[in-house]
Amino acid sequence: MPVNSIRMTGMKKTPGIKLPEEYLRLEEEQKEAELLADAMRKAEAVEIMPLVERLERMADPRVAGRSDHILVDIMVIALCAIICGAEHWTEIEAFGRSKEPWFRSFLRLPNGIPSHDTIGRVFAILDPKQLRQCYADWIQEFMKGVKARNVSVDGKTACGSRHDSDGKTAIHMVSAYAQEHGLVLTQEKVAEKSNEITALPEVLKRLDLAETTVSIDAMGCQKEIAQQIKKQGGEYVLSLKGNHGKLASAVAHHFECAERDQFALLDHDAHTTLDGGHGRVETRRYDVIGDAGWLDPGGQWGGLAAIGRVASERAIKGGDGTKSREVRYYILSRRFTAAEFAEASRSHWGIENSLHS
Repeated sequence: MPVNSIRMTGMKKTPGIKLPEEYLRLEEEQKEAELLADAMRKAEAVEIMPLVERLERMADPRVAGRSDHILVDIMVIALCAIICGAEHWTEIEAFGRSKEPWFRSFLRLPNGIPSHDTIGRVFAILDPKQLRQCYADWIQEFMKGVKARNVSVDGKTACGSRHDSDGKTAIHMVSAYAQEHGLVLTQEKVAEKSNEITALPEVLKRLDLAETTVSIDAMGCQKEIAQQIKKQGGEYVLSLKGNHGKLASAVAHHFECAERDQFALLDHDAHTTLDGGHGRVETRRYDVIGDAGWLDPGGQWGGLAAIGRVASERAIKGGDGTKSREVRYYILSRRFTAAEFAEASRSHWGIENSLHS
């Protein structure tokens, strides 16, 4: 067996002790091999060739005959690097150089790996709508036969996108995220002097919502959004807050009365979870009450069928026993079980932990 194929697990780094250069070199080679293998596994998992085929349809905005690198090569290297965690142009270039043998197995690369400056300049002049459509087509192909049970839609301002020096406002994006697959299905930039509500219909329009539950925070709790989700064959879990004060108050009051009577004679289900981490213990109780159509007599919410409540109680481990409590209310398009409601709610929190972090 070659020396550099042996895992270097027998030696431990100790402060003040200089390790042999041969060991350090082999350790570095081993790390590179593991990174390459990991990148190849991830690329194979997302079926890279269908992506290449779709990106080849992109129009090249550069001057013909004056480019050293092929457009699809630049784009594939960048997107593979991003999938594997790269966040800056320099990291994309470094990723491309470290994986060049693999990229050469399916890309032409007539002048090798492009520099980070070249990659940045090319992406700056690409048509974002074309790129988004290529990505959406690829994702739709990738997701065939892999149904997303829960899709979370949420908005987030891109860090570092605001530039006061040249008057550029921050970029705000609305994303649809399939938590169980760890995939952003589509995104839409919010127009300047507008808000998420204008972008939500466009995001939903691009999704196949049949047999899918869509969760949206209070900003998206709108009658038109609820109707659109239902028309596209989906179900909704919409968070209630002050933007629908009367409805939120009615739902809260109904839960208070129901709990006081121990949910007697009601179509009720409950589910409790216990989570620990980051020095705290959090108990969440999920309640669902069906037969809630009386809250929407005119059917303006596309068929409001149930209401939900999440009561969270948090205590610090080793603390003085003080507990904090938070209650959130939701409207639901069907009578979910409490466990299904919990899954949809946690899926929405996942977009903040996985995508917005």
